[in-house]
Amino acid sequence: MEEAEKSTDHSNDLPLMANISDIHVYHYVMCLRPSMVERILSGWITLFCMPNKQLDAQEHLNSKSPYHQSEKSPTSANCDKFDNCRESECSDNCGEPSTEHSYSRISSTDNCSSSEPSFVAHALCSDSGEHSEVHHENPQEYSMDAQLASYDGNYPLLVESATERIGNNSEHLACPVMSKEFTLILDSDSIVVYSVKEVEVDEESLKNCFDEGNPVCKSDIWEISRRDGPDLCFSVEENCVKIWKKRVCYSHMFPKVVKIHYHTKPDGQSLKWILDQSKSLCVFTHGNWINNRSWFPSQDAPTAMATWQAEVKVTKGYNVIMSGDTNPSVTESKEGLKIFQFYSDFKMPTSTLSIAIGQWTESVINREKESNVVSPPDISERTIPYRVFLPRMLHESAPELHSYLPLCLQIVTDILGSHPFQRQDVLVVPRCFDSLGMASPSVLYLSQSVLAGDFSMCVRVAHEICHTWFGIVIGPRDWTEEWLTEGFCTYLEDIVHAKVMKLLGHHTGGIVEYRELRDILKYRTLAAEIENTSQGLQLLRPNKEEDDVRRPSENSVQYVKDGKNPDKRFMQVHYLKGYFLLRFLESIVGLEQFLEILKNYVSYFHGKLVSSEMSSDSLVLFLEMLLDEKKMSPYLLQSLHSRYRFMECNADVQHRWCELVIKHKVDKHYTDIKSFLVNHQAMGVYLYGELVLAGSNKLKQIAQASFHLIKSEMEPDSYKTVHAMLYGK
Repeated sequence: MEEAEKSTDHSNDLPLMANISDIHVYHYVMCLRPSMVERILSGWITLFCMPNKQLDAQEHLNSKSPYHQSEKSPTSANCDKFDNCRESECSDNCGEPSTEHSYSRISSTDNCSSSEPSFVAHALCSDSGEHSEVHHENPQEYSMDAQLASYDGNYPLLVESATERIGNNSEHLACPVMSKEFTLILDSDSIVVYSVKEVEVDEESLKNCFDEGNPVCKSDIWEISRRDGPDLCFSVEENCVKIWKKRVCYSHMFPKVVKIHYHTKPDGQSLKWILDQSKSLCVFTHGNWINNRSWFPSQDAPTAMATWQAEVKVTKGYNVIMSGDTNPSVTESKEGLKIFQFYSDFKMPTSTLSIAIGQWTESVINREKESNVVSPPDISERTIPYRVFLPRMLHESAPELHSYLPLCLQIVTDILGSHPFQRQDVLVVPRCFDSLGMASPSVLYLSQSVLAGDFSMCVRVAHEICHTWFGIVIGPRDWTEEWLTEGFCTYLEDIVHAKVMKLLGHHTGGIVEYRELRDILKYRTLAAEIENTSQGLQLLRPNKEEDDVRRPSENSVQYVKDGKNPDKRFMQVHYLKGYFLLRFLESIVGLEQFLEILKNYVSYFHGKLVSSEMSSDSLVLFLEMLLDEKKMSPYLLQSLHSRYRFMECNADVQHRWCELVIKHKVDKHYTDIKSFLVNHQAMGVYLYGELVLAGSNKLKQIAQASFHLIKSEMEPDSYKTVHAMLYGK
């Protein structure tokens, strides 16, 4: 019983609520303005959506109409009265929602399928027959009565207020009455939604907007994004926002462009509102476990890749530093506000975005006049421009970064290839930041602790710059596999830092000696953490066990295991286990050859998600390489089989596995050979030859027994060939 409860305990896991298998948000446009007094960001975000193609095709097969027919609803089964009590009248005049309201009780005595009475609350609106609905079950019906009695015409507030009175049991309020209406689900946390609109746009305009050959497409996207349209139904829940359109039951009929008017909350965990070192209030995304969910609603999953545009309006004296392809366009509004515009054409998960708003200023160095800044060789064609932002009181520490950064960018690009972005901004964040550094596309946050003055802490700068390749351009398909990013960056940080320090004239010893010293420090840290952390937190792929026993279903919620576990935030196990694995591989082939392998890896997987789980082709290649080995222990082969489950893979993989079993005579898996010969006759002829040539009577008997079992169903040519192999006739 306790084990069962433990297996379903997700209190430390991060839920992935967004229904990305149904619909994909491929572009985000946000327009926001901070209120430093209220500590909120307010404005809107426009989502450009497309249905999942496979689901879309199935919907067309299953539907005669895009609209939901009441007689097909499980809620309305055998109930002639359901449609009548569900629908509301709307006034003829368009405008703000009316202050009128109505509600109807649907009782089990009305021959409805529900065994409990329920309430349907209708907010009567005055535009084009649309109205929002909240479906609430009977146990708290008195609470709904109280809400309806005080209804002020603002439907979103009705939802929020009712939720508070019911004790945050929002699942009763969260779903539309028409249970089969298609719902867009977005991951979110601690945001207030005012309204959700459908932005009406024709398919041709959308196509032109995202045409790479259209030089003005970004302005076209802005024009569409600023529009407002008819209201859509929505509900805000603990971990998500749900959006639906009345009578639209299929994703291919769902609006292609959706606009959400909202504001953040001061206590939202994605944004940190704090005084900087100069006592000026600022706000920045600080890498919380919920990612950016309390900054903006989105599809927050590694596979939900998207592009984005943003406009942020601030008062004079403030700067906005944000992820984006190029330096922002900065203009001034009629009201005297500074308007920063950013964009990115590189598809990435929304968790990678960052924003920082504060009174930081850029540090500009005149290398000819500054004697304490090392002038690097001309590397303008080998790397990218960078900018450094700091609080005023820390500007005297900037020369260290100006000496280190250009050389570091040069060394990393020499190792891994050309930089994938066009710029690099570096921001020294407030002292409360609980990490030495954090990377996002084109933006790097650094702790003031890095500014030691002697470059001794700049190894962290090298680590974060490496994240541009490992973590941003190449990301893990499974967020629990942090070693695929952190391990690679931890491996490269010492190599890059040592090379930079040599160029700066600070390393008199060799790189080998420096790395060996760092190895000892890393090993001691890893040994201490292994001794003092639970086994579950040490796994390099903790989600694998759940993947094996539970596959995604239509109604299941997926989780990032230990995604909210506070113990995990300050652990280095994944960094260091990944590091020592790569260090071991380097020891096999040598440093220079291994760096060349990493460069090829970066080139091959550019813009892709990766996993430690092997693809079928990778497994085939792996097994073929093992076939070249003259001797392998049965124990090793058994371990490989337990790890990769070869007989559950495709026929190509099974064939190579059976060859290994035959070559090394692993009698424990002889049944695998027989299974393959029976079930994959199109590929089995060659294997019969291997069995005969192996020189083992037992293997030959397996071949003969398998042949005897299926000979009556074999094709004549195959029969003759195999019979000749086995019996020489």
